[in-house]
Amino acid sequence: MTSNEILSCTPNEDVVTKSMYRFKVWNLLENKDLVRFPRPCKGRIPNFVDCVVAAEKLSALDIFKKAEIIKVNIDKPQESVRFTVLEEGKTLLVPMPGLTDGLVMKVTPPGDASRPLLRMACKRRGASD
Repeated sequence: MTSNEILSCTPNEDVVTKSMYRFKVWNLLENKDLVRFPRPCKGRIPNFVDCVVAAEKLSALDIFKKAEIIKVNIDKPQESVRFTVLEEGKTLLVPMPGLTDGLVMKVTPPGDASRPLLRMACKRRGASD
């Protein structure tokens, strides 16, 4: 399904689908003004208000604490999760569009990496450099 098809279709309320839940969440986020740029959020992973709080809650989970390698998408709302992964000294796997050699980029932070260096490494541009 293309992004234009996603934006133009209306989910069938009689059938419970992943698409239906996506539309409900996208509409709720837009109607309550809980999304940041880019807008509208339909058809994408929304850059929602409090995505940093969500990253903090994720890092408190036992499964996160036990993991040594964590895959996180390159989308802006997941930047805080990528930073937390690196800050905790874990290996970060990031799928990068346009990678010519491999499917994901592997980022392993050195033990002495500064917070500013980790912040740069977790950003879309920093991860690709």
